[in-house]
Amino acid sequence: MRKKAVNKFDEGIYLAEELTTYADWAEYWMMELRLKLKPSSIAIYQRTLDRYVLPAFGNRNLTELTSEVIESIGDEWAEYLRPTVIHTNLSLLNRSLKAAVVQELLTENPCQDVNRVLFNSVRFKKVPLFGK
Repeated sequence: MRKKAVNKFDEGIYLAEELTTYADWAEYWMMELRLKLKPSSIAIYQRTLDRYVLPAFGNRNLTELTSEVIESIGDEWAEYLRPTVIHTNLSLLNRSLKAAVVQELLTENPCQDVNRVLFNSVRFKKVPLFGK
């Protein structure tokens, strides 16, 4: 997919049918960001995608990403990741899915209704991550 994506990106064309999985979309989205962001920002985004987001969501079709699926992964992450890392992961996912809505690959961003796990001193509670 990578070589094909790069060639089509360079030519200024990309078919929505080819962006079926989150991994495909994330690759295309990152190519777009490389034109807008500093290399240090791209490196942080890519590291977060590679380490957390793509292993969790990469093989799923974009249309399979629902707030329930995202919350479920967030709950799994809460078992071993710090809240700041979870927030970073979900923020990156949210940003990428907002772009997918703009590109009309999704009708709505499933992160909109996702709750984020916040820990206080004894227990955790869920609060809206991204308001409408």
